[in-house]
Amino acid sequence: MKKTLKRALCGIFVLVFMLANANIALAGNNIVLSSELVEPELYYTASNGSFDNLEKYIGDIDEFQKYILDSIMTDDSNLTDKNYRGYIDISKYNIPYSEEMFAELADLINNESPELFRIKAAGISYYLGGNIIALTPTYAFSDPAYFRQEYELFIDMSEQLLNGIKGNETLSDVEKALLLHDRLIEYCEYDYESYLSGSVPDSSHSAYGVFCLGTAVCQGYAYAYDYLLEQVGIEAEYCPSDALNHAWNIVYIDGKPYHVDVTSDDPVWDISGRVNHNNFLRSTEGIKSVGNHKADDYISTPVDTTYDEAFWQNSTTAFQLVDNKIYYIDNEKQELNVIDDITDTSPETIAKLDYRWTTADGRYYNGNYSRLASIRGEIFYSAPTAVYSYKPTTDKTETVLSEEDIVDSTGVNSYRIYGMTAVGCTLWGEYSETPNYNSETKRSQVFTRAYHNPAENWKVVIEPTTSSEGKEKNYCIDCGREVGSRLIPALDNQHIWTDWYIDVNNPPTCTDKGVELRDCPHCNAQEWRYGTALGHNYSAEYTTDLEPTCKESGIKSRHCTRCDARTDITEISATGVHIEGDVWIKGKDATCKEDGYLYKACKGCGKEMSTQVIPKGECSDFSVKGYKEATCFVDGYSGDKICRDCGTLYKGEAIKATGHKEVVIPAVAPTFTTVGKTEGKKCSVCGTITVAQKDVAKLTLATPVVTVKNSATGVKVSWKAIDGATSYKVYRKTYSTKTKKYGSWKTCGTVTTTSYVDTKAKSGTKYIYTVKAFNGDTKSGIKNSSSILFLAQPTVKIANASTGVKVTWNKITGATGYKVYRAEYTNGKWTGWKSVKTITKGSTVSWTDKSAKSGVKYKYTVKAVNGKTASTYKSSSSLLYLAQPKVAVKALSNGIKVAWVQSTGATSYKIYRSEYNAKTKKWSSWKGLKTAKSTSKSYVDKTAKKGVKYRYTVKAVNGKVASSYKSSSSVKR
Repeated sequence: MKKTLKRALCGIFVLVFMLANANIALAGNNIVLSSELVEPELYYTASNGSFDNLEKYIGDIDEFQKYILDSIMTDDSNLTDKNYRGYIDISKYNIPYSEEMFAELADLINNESPELFRIKAAGISYYLGGNIIALTPTYAFSDPAYFRQEYELFIDMSEQLLNGIKGNETLSDVEKALLLHDRLIEYCEYDYESYLSGSVPDSSHSAYGVFCLGTAVCQGYAYAYDYLLEQVGIEAEYCPSDALNHAWNIVYIDGKPYHVDVTSDDPVWDISGRVNHNNFLRSTEGIKSVGNHKADDYISTPVDTTYDEAFWQNSTTAFQLVDNKIYYIDNEKQELNVIDDITDTSPETIAKLDYRWTTADGRYYNGNYSRLASIRGEIFYSAPTAVYSYKPTTDKTETVLSEEDIVDSTGVNSYRIYGMTAVGCTLWGEYSETPNYNSETKRSQVFTRAYHNPAENWKVVIEPTTSSEGKEKNYCIDCGREVGSRLIPALDNQHIWTDWYIDVNNPPTCTDKGVELRDCPHCNAQEWRYGTALGHNYSAEYTTDLEPTCKESGIKSRHCTRCDARTDITEISATGVHIEGDVWIKGKDATCKEDGYLYKACKGCGKEMSTQVIPKGECSDFSVKGYKEATCFVDGYSGDKICRDCGTLYKGEAIKATGHKEVVIPAVAPTFTTVGKTEGKKCSVCGTITVAQKDVAKLTLATPVVTVKNSATGVKVSWKAIDGATSYKVYRKTYSTKTKKYGSWKTCGTVTTTSYVDTKAKSGTKYIYTVKAFNGDTKSGIKNSSSILFLAQPTVKIANASTGVKVTWNKITGATGYKVYRAEYTNGKWTGWKSVKTITKGSTVSWTDKSAKSGVKYKYTVKAVNGKTASTYKSSSSLLYLAQPKVAVKALSNGIKVAWVQSTGATSYKIYRSEYNAKTKKWSSWKGLKTAKSTSKSYVDKTAKKGVKYRYTVKAVNGKVASSYKSSSSVKR
């Protein structure tokens, strides 16, 4: 990618990395009678990378991001419409140019810095063969001169979403991630209109679009969620998929990664208060099972399934935090509940929500559409035609909106509430005849209820004058909305002056008059005048300015208490008296020949007064001759001392040889790359080695002992940690059915953990594995595992059939049979797995459990087997078994009677009819006639025509579950 310049030692080259444009494709979002809501499929694209190389040079990533942010908000004289701060100097980081470093820098700016939403693309400048010296950004949106204001709005709006969560130590990371997921969906709307028109703006691809405009596509959602999680200390990554053209987040809880796709949990078109949770804290298999994530090019593949069946998946409205308690709606149980924390398995039920959203013709939409919101500690929840408030402080529930408040232009009130949320201090709701929102019907009918803080917060918006009234407005102190206004009477023709006050910039002093001011508060007029000088205020007592001495006179005066002025300056006569000081002063040092002395001096003139003798002493100042230092083997001599004052000679003494002084030479521990040393000793004086050190051999690595077993995604290879190992290499031999021998060792992968899953293992193939431990160039020996036949994990599906529960699974290569297990839901809990069938053929992939009892809920799982080898297994979803009703028909004078045998567990029965066309000689498709009660055993079809041939069938129903069905014999009326 580099370009050589012939006549220069170095050159500048610019590369540009771009934010990928995101696109989406959606399936239908229609809600049909007695059917589940069909969620939209979303597809996007983005890029990703790591920062392992870049961090070596920039150090703290947060500080580097702040440097870039500060740089693009600094005024620049080269400002143009689309090029603001066109050259950001990063030469101080000494980042060497390489394609890998360029890719990491691109990913950091584009995907991991949501607050840099202004940058659409950023080039780099670098010296050939040298370092990256600058970023050269291209900016998105409108005039980039407004970035500072937009950034402040970005921070303000994100802080509103973080309110009550950021810094709240009572909340767990799961609770923080859940509340932020829900608030983001409530606040932001997917930019579907721009997508449909093929003109998604740059802003929708950024966190700016989320926080400042309230509309975004998947990139914007992912960037915004990543930013919010960072603010509360939760680690997250931007997760793109080229195969899906989509992006979401990998979120780490207790060190384990999970998928969170905020975009896919936000319905399209937007429904106020509707928040799905199917894509929150999912394993890879879990998120693939519920949505549109069926690809394998993720940056991370989470395997922990802790939250794959969490209770929040039963809720389609936002969780609310009030006084550190969590309120939520359980759609499956149709309850408004409150819990102290997310681990609380025994919630307190506030209200039952077992409503039906009916239509004008008496039918109803399947599911629960209650919504949940909170404003200043008050909980609001909706029913089909009403909204209720619940105050936790008083435990009281009130009706705040009733059916009379929902206006229908047709005169037949078939409107129902399908959306509701809180916008600041306002409760916002939407109602219509159908939950099937589209571009025309969304928010077509709206109701609002304001709950502003009533505290007075008046601000003058129009000042009164002498000829016109003024105006002031009251604003809610929580959301800033106007909640009232009133007039201010016009002023009289003359000014209304305040009292005179001292100008703080020109106060009076002892000699300066200073300035006084007064104001008219209604017209901002101001007058001034000179004040009055304060004058000196001399004290009555004299202050000594200069003390007199025995020779010199002193000075005294009276001082002003406010300034440095003096008056009555008077001389103080010299005292003529010597005053002895307190400190002894050295007059002469004593020696070995003569006395010395100390004296005290007069404070005024320094005259010597009192004296004190210092007696002469012994010799103390010597010169030394003939000194010789003793060594380990030779005696020394202390030397002769000669007094410098009197010349007296003092003979020295011999100093005996010291002998060796041993010190320890520390041992050196061996490593995997270097030889060690034993402890030694030497003389600290002459350096002679007294105990020699010996070499200690390099460390070795023990041989890992390997075990293997089948797992859900391949063969799991495990071993115990080897002391000193920094990594492990896994090898595999494959058994050939042709040669009846194992092949050579092939490398599977390198890991730092003590297990590895061989996801490339093929079902029905036999393998042997081994593992080598490594530390640098040092490696262990190897020991083979036992052989293992890999059998893939079957995927199990169940459905009601005519004679029982039909269990089906995919064919597993290598399986010679299958074992079917069943769990039963009884007494409020599931029983353990019980073997119910052994299949002896590998080609058989279904079985019907004819022992299943109608009205009982079951789960099934299947193991693939070959001899003593079995695959892992995974439970199917649960199913309530409803027996197929047996149907009999009989022609009557007034119609055709349809009778059936009741099915245990049915809560209703649906009757269908097919009519025979004598001309075409064909039967029509089944048409629903009637939904009968659970106690019913028959129904008379009075709409049947005489002379026409019919067939009937009946389905047993319980909620969303229906039995299989079988046609009756034909009957003619």
